[in-house]
Amino acid sequence: MSVWSNIEISPQDAEIIEIDKLEETLGKVPKNVQKIRELITRFEVCHFKYQQHFEHIKDSILNLRPNVEPTQIGANHISKGEDVLDSDKTGRSTLGQQYINTLMKWLGDYSLGNPNYFKNKLNQEIIKWLGDKNPDKERIVRLLIARLTWDWKAYEEYQQKGEYKELEFQACRMDICHYAFP
Repeated sequence: MSVWSNIEISPQDAEIIEIDKLEETLGKVPKNVQKIRELITRFEVCHFKYQQHFEHIKDSILNLRPNVEPTQIGANHISKGEDVLDSDKTGRSTLGQQYINTLMKWLGDYSLGNPNYFKNKLNQEIIKWLGDKNPDKERIVRLLIARLTWDWKAYEEYQQKGEYKELEFQACRMDICHYAFP
């Protein structure tokens, strides 16, 4: 993840060009400042821990050194596989894995996930909500799985931006760590 990768900009943006020129005059950015920038890059206001992450950034800027290792942020995300479930203190990855396993079960793909996740009431409700399969619904469910697991190759493959582009847009904005998931 590159510094400032969470900010979309146009390469022709005059203000950004000016900022880039200013940064070049400053020379090499010290390692501690690079790490603080990394914390800022990982900040998402929609994350369920946004307040905690904001405090890390604020305190790091005040002290001019990061008070948390940036690479550890997101270490328990489900995109890292089921092994993270053992170290998940929030239950968020476990909940996310249950959703993904249920979606896979609905698709008829039992190759991923722990079958024990299929046995709870929530999963039965999800299967009921999804209802009968059809090709469009299956594609959108696959798109959602790709987004939740950060499978960017499949994510690109399942986007069609046709009749269901608004629903695709919603699936593309979903993440397990969103404060309102699911």
